[in-house]
Amino acid sequence: MAQTSDLDIYLKILVLRVLGVSLNDAAAAVRRRSEVAVAAERWIRENPQAEVERVVCDDARIRRLVGRDFPEAGLADSVLIKAGQVTGVDILRHYDREPPVEPTLEPPDDKSIRRHFHRLLRQAETLRSQLQVPTSMEVFSLETCNTVVSSELSGATPWSERSWGSCFGTPLQWRQTVDQNEPIVEVRLPMESEDIFSYLRDHLSAESPDITEILGEWRETISEWLQLCLEQISQTVAACQERTGLDYVGGGRLEGLYPTAPAYVCRYALNPPDPPDMPRLDRIRREDTWWLVPPELPAWGLAQGSADALDQLSLILTEVIADTARQPVWARIHELSSDLERQTARLRSQLTVVIERGDVKGTCRACPGQTP
Repeated sequence: MAQTSDLDIYLKILVLRVLGVSLNDAAAAVRRRSEVAVAAERWIRENPQAEVERVVCDDARIRRLVGRDFPEAGLADSVLIKAGQVTGVDILRHYDREPPVEPTLEPPDDKSIRRHFHRLLRQAETLRSQLQVPTSMEVFSLETCNTVVSSELSGATPWSERSWGSCFGTPLQWRQTVDQNEPIVEVRLPMESEDIFSYLRDHLSAESPDITEILGEWRETISEWLQLCLEQISQTVAACQERTGLDYVGGGRLEGLYPTAPAYVCRYALNPPDPPDMPRLDRIRREDTWWLVPPELPAWGLAQGSADALDQLSLILTEVIADTARQPVWARIHELSSDLERQTARLRSQLTVVIERGDVKGTCRACPGQTP
């Protein structure tokens, strides 16, 4: 079998022969003896079809050789122009070799199309069901605050480098990573991790060209919203501890703050009464100890300690609640929450149109009859 360098010489000779250049002139143009031109023609006539096609039908290779070597070969301008237009099929036909046959695709049958579309519609229903955003109260929950407090006690970062996990009781998945020392929240629909999602997205883009953009906006909005919520929880946990001078109960400590304290502060700041009255905290006795509780949530013990200490703590926590509620971040959290509701409703509406119609528009790589 000829070497690659020899095959390059053969290709250049064969291009010239297609253009009517004589054997001797073709050999001279590539700076070879006439015997090389004869060998080139013998090669294309006698070698197996598959081997010939592998070399000759590489049009990019032909264009590269012509553009690189022919300008310095002393050829006429008319030959140079025509040489840049010669293809592998032209060479094969010149030597009475059959050009490669393009594979013909059998038209897809109706049954396979219906089966494919039905599978996509089921996935659209799944996607619609996964579009559930947690409420602000679900994020600012006692469980979330307890996670942050527990991480503070252990010295660990609560969400950093978290793998994909459930998103506060919804089908969504989320994680928080660190990029250039800044925490970044990412949220995704479980279906986005499946291969079939790319096919469904192609069809939905044909259905509504802006649906990919809407989904991207939705993902950015929920990520920003969730990041703000988590930052506010961490800041409130720290503020309660710093302003009161008390530690959180744990590790054998029986008196101090409980995670319910920052959870209550966030709960109040998220939905303050109108007009915003100062909250009232009661000191109550349970068995042999005193607890600080909000009267509207008597089961929520915010702190435990002596009667005198809790009286002072009540004043401090009331100030913390009032100061926290005045922060402008809460308006931004409410704004993003409203945007999420609007974007989610729009996505669900577009999916509902497709689902109820019973078919999908456009094509994807998995469609019957399409090239993978």
